[in-house]
Amino acid sequence: MVFVLLGANYNDMPLEQLESLERHTNEIRETLLGSAKAAGAANAIAGGVLIGTCNRFEVYLDTDNFHRAIDETVRVVSQVSGLDSDYVSKALRVSYGSSVAQHLYSVASGLESMIVGEGEIAGQVKRSLAEAQADGQATSALNSLFQTASSVAKKVATDTGLGVAGRSIVASGIELHEGLYGPLAGKTAVIFGTGAYARVTVAALQRAGVAAIYVYSESGRAHEFSSNRETIPVERGELRQVLAGAAVIVTASGSRNYAISFHLAKDVLERQRELGLPVGLRIVDVALAPSVAPHAYELENVNILDMEYIRQHAPREHSESVLAAREIVADAVAEFEAEQAARSVDPMISALRAHVGGWVSEEVDRVRKRAGAETASEVERSLNRVTNALLHTPSINAKELAKTGNHEDYVQAVKTLFGIDLNALEARDEH
Repeated sequence: MVFVLLGANYNDMPLEQLESLERHTNEIRETLLGSAKAAGAANAIAGGVLIGTCNRFEVYLDTDNFHRAIDETVRVVSQVSGLDSDYVSKALRVSYGSSVAQHLYSVASGLESMIVGEGEIAGQVKRSLAEAQADGQATSALNSLFQTASSVAKKVATDTGLGVAGRSIVASGIELHEGLYGPLAGKTAVIFGTGAYARVTVAALQRAGVAAIYVYSESGRAHEFSSNRETIPVERGELRQVLAGAAVIVTASGSRNYAISFHLAKDVLERQRELGLPVGLRIVDVALAPSVAPHAYELENVNILDMEYIRQHAPREHSESVLAAREIVADAVAEFEAEQAARSVDPMISALRAHVGGWVSEEVDRVRKRAGAETASEVERSLNRVTNALLHTPSINAKELAKTGNHEDYVQAVKTLFGIDLNALEARDEH
């Protein structure tokens, strides 16, 4: 079995297409891993974990058929998302083996994020594994890979300080807004949307000291969202009035329609003039697909900090922290590679134990014929204890030699000492 990764991020795809993949992540996961078994492809794809976030979509697979797994993934992603299969094939970059661990560890640590060191991605990686585990789609190898990724992310945060402040796209957008227009403390904010970004946005606005946070949801979920948060739900009829008095508007909606249309923006500007309020809309757009209509950008006194602006202007993390984080990731990958190499000799160790076990069984059968079942049982227990003691150290040494690429020395030593050709035994067992 080998790890295979097919993935794309904000550098590979337009954000609106990533938004489509994020929205369909669960359906893609269920279709891909369910259809593989239904079609008799269980041996091609043993398990998988999918990560769908605001700026990345990744499929991690445990497979014994590299090409078949890739073809099936492209087919399902295209089928579910509606994207052209040729486009999907070109857009999803493919990695395998230890490079998958390298990428996942970097992702979980925030090193591959739009805002380096963002604090959200580690939790998203954990949730993705939990979803796969709940549906029985995470193999033991994938469990180990993802759990190690979480450990690496924690070590990076603890040892380097990268991401410990919970930096995110939302937090960076609000910081940039305050840098341009002054502190938000004591002022009013409006959030469009009630999804994952909305929760993060509330926390960021509260840290900024915003006095009142209003929430509007086109789908009508604002009241439910606000029931256990210090936010105020907004009805459709109240929206223009509330927007007119807001110091900042954060659009975090997952809606396919524009949250702020040209007419809505124009109406709010007119309402501000009527009420004698400062005229202007200041918008931080962190929605995956643009939430502000293009023509609204052209209106005077409408200022928008969108995802591209935030990405380009967000403060860079200290270079020494990033370098230290990358060293931690590199060490973890080296350990992963050593562990994978050690596991490569497991079939040989099993073959050796089985071969020696065959000798034990033959001897026990002879004792049973001569001295009866009770004596044979005693002899069997004794021989098994001796076998375990004799093979313990050779088994440990085999793994250590495999880590350094010298497992053939072990094979030759076993052949010399025991007259057993492990390569031949392993090949026989595979057939």
